[in-house]
Amino acid sequence: MVRAGGMRGYSALMRSLGHDPEPLLRRVGIAESRLYDEDYLLPLQSLIDLFEDSAAHVGCPDFALRLAQIQGIEILGPVAIAIQNCPTVAEALSTISNYLFIQSPGISVVMDRHIPEEPDIGRLRYTVENQRERAPRQALEHGIAVAHRILAFLNQQYDLRYVSLSHEPAAARAVLSRYFGVPVRINQPYCALHVGLGTLEAPIPSADPALRKMASEFLDSHFANPKQTVSGRVRMLLARNLGSSDIRKNTIAQQLSMHPRTLQRRLDAENNSFNQIRDQVRREAAMRFLTGSQMPLGQVASLLGFSEQSALSRFCRQQFQRAPSQLRAQ
Repeated sequence: MVRAGGMRGYSALMRSLGHDPEPLLRRVGIAESRLYDEDYLLPLQSLIDLFEDSAAHVGCPDFALRLAQIQGIEILGPVAIAIQNCPTVAEALSTISNYLFIQSPGISVVMDRHIPEEPDIGRLRYTVENQRERAPRQALEHGIAVAHRILAFLNQQYDLRYVSLSHEPAAARAVLSRYFGVPVRINQPYCALHVGLGTLEAPIPSADPALRKMASEFLDSHFANPKQTVSGRVRMLLARNLGSSDIRKNTIAQQLSMHPRTLQRRLDAENNSFNQIRDQVRREAAMRFLTGSQMPLGQVASLLGFSEQSALSRFCRQQFQRAPSQLRAQ
């Protein structure tokens, strides 16, 4: 599900392009009146299909970018107040990641602050769950475009280096580059914004600690995270952090605002351990990357958080009793 607030401005945009939005909304089972109740929950897959159908119907490949252009941080509803009052951009992004389930449990944002191959760059990855064979191109581009606008809003010295997309976009790459103002790389492992590390460390001048505390307490008391178990939260963070060097217990504990020993005690109480969960997440991702893509093994190793390809080989022999190349061949 997803909050209808994420579609703010959709009907107005459709009408400005000379098209009635109602037939397309009916096709995916959404009443137009629901879009005006921003806390109403809509099926995420219906929104994905609506984006694709709308872009094709009006002949507007950059439809998602146009919608994002008339939106801003306010589409996140109550989460927006907490974000705007964080002391730094990095903490604001961490808050988005922690509370984005309120917007939709099927959408995730992950911040990678340490990328070995690009030591002066941080990465903000965006993913959308999808049940169809076709890539949710418009939904992904909309999310990345909104994230771009939020970062620009939070930090006037926003240092965007380049944008990566996990698919072949419908819009021309030149159109995307003009929107973001930087080069756009396509068919990458992730949809992401790649920014200078200074952007993440930048303070938010208007931040009010008291307002942030009030907003966080409101979110914690009014919204239940569907992944309440500590094991589930660790698994979610590990899956999001794969591809970065930050999949250590200390890092995950910090993201959960726990001491590492407290985290281990909580996992022990659930008959689990950090290493077991990490191996499970890596095992599932390794099988997906090795059997569902032709990525070079070195790239697969990096995406799983291994510093060397030999570490991937050892992991596969331990988990699958086969080398990575054998798994791929079979």
